[in-house]
Amino acid sequence: MRKVLRRTSRTSTLASKRERIERCHRAELIFQRQMADSGRSASPHTRRTALLSNQPLGSAEVTHPFHPLRGQRFVVLKVRRVSGVETLSLRHVELGSFALPREWTDWAQLDAQAAPTDGQPLLIDAFGLLALIKLVTLLTPNGGLDR
Repeated sequence: MRKVLRRTSRTSTLASKRERIERCHRAELIFQRQMADSGRSASPHTRRTALLSNQPLGSAEVTHPFHPLRGQRFVVLKVRRVSGVETLSLRHVELGSFALPREWTDWAQLDAQAAPTDGQPLLIDAFGLLALIKLVTLLTPNGGLDR
C-alpha cells in the first residue's frame, strides 16, 4: 500500500500555529477578566495545597474519651479535609499511619469542644462519672450493695 503525503507550505503551517496561539491568548484574557469580575482567582490552575517536603507539623494527642489510643501522642503526617471534616493523618510505630478527625485530638478548636447544651460546658464527663461511682462505692457500707 502506498501512503499519500500531502504537502503544505511552510508559511501556511506557521500561520495556523500563530492563529491557534492567538486564540488561546484571547481565551485566557477573557477567562481572567471573568474571574476578576467574580472575585475568584484569575489563575486557571488550582491552588497548590501540597505540604512542603520535610515540613514538620508537630504532634497531636488523642483526646476522644472513648478512643482506645486516648492520651497517646502521635506525629502528624498531614492535614486534609474528608467529606467536609478536617482530618489528621497520624503515624503510629506499630499500626503505621491512620486518620482521625481533628476534633478527636488536642488540635480541636475550642468551639468544637463546647457542649451542644445552650453553650454551657458539661459539668462532668464519662471519666468523671466513673470516678464518682468509685467514690460512692468506697463511702457506702457493703461496697454500695443494698442487702
